[in-house]
Amino acid sequence: MVNAVPLVPLVTAMLQTVLGARPLLERLDPPRRAVLLMALLGLVLTGVVLVACVMIGGRWVRRLAGRGVRPTATKKKAAPEPWREVLRESLPDAKTGDTVHLDRATDETRAD
Repeated sequence: MVNAVPLVPLVTAMLQTVLGARPLLERLDPPRRAVLLMALLGLVLTGVVLVACVMIGGRWVRRLAGRGVRPTATKKKAAPEPWREVLRESLPDAKTGDTVHLDRATDETRAD
C-alpha cells in the first residue's frame, strides 16, 4: 500500500508555485506587451477579413448561379479575309516545322 502523506508537501509546494506565478503577459515589459497584443490583433483582423471575403464571394457566386449565368468559352477569332490575303503575300509559304527561307533570292535559310 502506498502512503500519500509524504507527497502532500510536495504537491502543496508545486501548487503554490504554479498559482503564485504571474501570467506571461504580465511579466513582459510594456513595449513588448504592446507589440504582442498588436500582433495578435492583426492576426485576428486578418482572419476576420478573409472570412468576410469568402462569405461575400460565395454570395456573389450563388447569385450568379441563381440567374442561370454560365461561363462562356472564349473562341479565338480568325483574321478577316482581307488581312489573310495581305499576310499571305508577305509571309513565306512554309509550315511551322520547315526551314524558313529568309531571302529567296540568295537561298539563305534558318532553322526554327
